Amino acid sequence: MAPSADAPKAFVHVDLDGLWTLAGAYGFPEGNAFQDDPVFRHGLARLLDLLDRHAIKATWFIVGRDLELDWKAQKVRTIAERGHALGNHSYNHWIGMERLGESPVLKDLSMAQEAIARVTGVRPVGFRAPGYDAGPKAWKACRQAGLRYDASRLPTCWRPLLRAYARRLRRSVRAEWHPAPVEPPDLGPVSQYGSGPWWDNRPRRWGGAQTDGGLLCLPLAVSPILRLPLQASFGMLLGAAVTRRALQGLARRGGPILYLLHGLDATAPEECHAYLPERISRRRAFRVPLETRLEFIAEALGVLRRVAEIRTTEECLGALSVAAGRGA
Repeated sequence: MAPSADAPKAFVHVDLDGLWTLAGAYGFPEGNAFQDDPVFRHGLARLLDLLDRHAIKATWFIVGRDLELDWKAQKVRTIAERGHALGNHSYNHWIGMERLGESPVLKDLSMAQEAIARVTGVRPVGFRAPGYDAGPKAWKACRQAGLRYDASRLPTCWRPLLRAYARRLRRSVRAEWHPAPVEPPDLGPVSQYGSGPWWDNRPRRWGGAQTDGGLLCLPLAVSPILRLPLQASFGMLLGAAVTRRALQGLARRGGPILYLLHGLDATAPEECHAYLPERISRRRAFRVPLETRLEFIAEALGVLRRVAEIRTTEECLGALSVAAGRGA
């Protein structure tokens, strides 16, 4: 069933975080997770096929470091060749970006821009910060790097709990492995999972109006009333029924709806466990069977197809910018 003529816009984004990014986030040795990455080897193709099945074009957010490997670079070229848009997800996937100095942030974003453009011929216009950690430093760097929108805002009242959980898991894993110091230093999840008013789920503009280069800041989808994050990695834990009702509720409120997937969402637990410490792999999120994962994603995409008009964010930037105004 097609959406009604007055259906809201919806955007599907994919963060193509390689499995190695978990090592940086939680402090365990990377091992072979970068060189032999199950997210790129298995999850990427499954998500491409699911999106094709639902006739959806998404924006895939790429980590620049992955493009250092030729076989990964070819996978990303395939994404672009199949008609999807590409976004910037930083070069090094540092958690705590907003606590770095302005110069390192700009360098990181610019390196990712150049890497993606070199490999695919596409210079992204959208950015999402690792850990949803975007604020004035990242936004300023986005503008200087030629990006037009940031999609890092996670307007949920559950941020303190999410940060506490991430901090506890990080400390637990690092206590087990005692890794050597790495660069950048551990900055902690101080602003992980976003900043700004948790109740504001409208697109906003930061740093000026459309005519003088302001940056469009887009919120990720959260459920009405309870403000539960709806990206698939959380939605699988909430359940398909909760996700379905939440997406329907957001559509009734008029959208836009920004639904987020990760490459890991379509990667089987058994394909990942060899690269992960037991303290990570035993978590419920890493034990959801592949069949359940793919069924959940297919249902969520089907709901979006019925209740909203799905476009790429890049296609709708003009209208979004006009609607957002100033003051993100």
